[in-house]
Amino acid sequence: MLYLCATPIGNLEDITLRVLRVLSEVSAIYCEDTRHSSKLLQHFEINKPLIPCHEHNEAQRAVEIANRVLAGESIAYLSDAGMPCISDPGARIVQTAINMQVPYTVLPGATAFTTALAISGLDSSAFAFFGFLDRSGKQRKNILQKIIDSEITSIIYESPNRIYATIADIAKFDPARSVCIVREITKIYEERIEGEAEQLKNRFEAENIKGECVLLISKKEKQEADKTQIISRIEELLEQHSTKKVAEIVANEFSINKNEAYKLTLEIKQD
Repeated sequence: MLYLCATPIGNLEDITLRVLRVLSEVSAIYCEDTRHSSKLLQHFEINKPLIPCHEHNEAQRAVEIANRVLAGESIAYLSDAGMPCISDPGARIVQTAINMQVPYTVLPGATAFTTALAISGLDSSAFAFFGFLDRSGKQRKNILQKIIDSEITSIIYESPNRIYATIADIAKFDPARSVCIVREITKIYEERIEGEAEQLKNRFEAENIKGECVLLISKKEKQEADKTQIISRIEELLEQHSTKKVAEIVANEFSINKNEAYKLTLEIKQD
């Protein structure tokens, strides 16, 4: 049997009794980083062979793992933290197991984005998880636009070095959008930071944030397009933004056509 095992995302006590039992019984453990996983095994006094299996050799290792299981061995796979396959290696291992008819199972446990969603207090009745975004390019812009237009909560992973850039990009689309950062989950400095995108952008422009982050973006609220409110909002935004930018923001906030928003903004600016 092949076991894909969830591991703690911070606090080592979050490992399950089932995972500990399986790790002590398998023939070998494949893992994303042997240095990281060895600390986990040492803490729980488990002595098993550790074999590296990461994004650069996962395809090759997946076949190797499958053949070992088919030969009668029991094998475990660990990513560095959380659930394998979720913004971590493991998907190729599962697909290979399916293709080669290898028996496998997944042992549940800690997952950062679901924990962060519960901590955030944002609407959890429906949500979308996007993992790590591309650092630049059209795909990143398209995903951000999808998030801004979404009527459900959106969740992404971000490194402390990139969190400012991502919040700044969100603020370009919708400065008033409510966002929440949950960082250092389950660790001693766990923290929840909430505010409007523009506010947090200004805050983190001068303040470095530390630790791995989960960024949650609130859903787009539906608003009835009251023309008086739209005009007032346009006049307010024109003090700080270009005509095009104001039209984008107003179209998002009031769910109106972008061309209509631009036309109205232009009329107000010319008056």
